[in-house]
Amino acid sequence: MHKRTGTFCYGFYPHGSRPSGHGAKYRATIIGPGVTPDVMWQGRSLGAYDESLDRQLAGVQRETYGSDNLCRPV
Repeated sequence: MHKRTGTFCYGFYPHGSRPSGHGAKYRATIIGPGVTPDVMWQGRSLGAYDESLDRQLAGVQRETYGSDNLCRPV
């Protein structure tokens, strides 16, 4: 988790020893600090990459959390 914004980055592309993500469904669990509850999300795949949707969702993220320079595109 990034300080100030609380956002995090994860790419569904090969990096390190991790494979690319090609699933029909995804889930993520974020472990909170101390006694903070764990947060879990699951949802269906967005399908094939769509650059215009990617830009739209990135805009929503910037509006919500401001600029977070720790998340960089590949």
